[in-house]
Amino acid sequence: MEEILLTASAAAREIRKSEGMVRIYAASGKLPCIRTSTGVRLFRKSDLEKFINKKDTKPSSEALSPEAT
Repeated sequence: MEEILLTASAAAREIRKSEGMVRIYAASGKLPCIRTSTGVRLFRKSDLEKFINKKDTKPSSEALSPEAT
């Protein structure tokens, strides 16, 4: 099975964030990417799906705040 690779702009659309945020996530190691010889970042669709699922299961900061109770 072939892996689907997406550019930063396509990855941003997938995770509903800006292209700049995708680059920040990649630079911080939160979102794995492949760098081409020309420096282009490519993102595996499977990594994006894992990233989305990880974000969905993370409790919100509001739920943890004392004001929420």
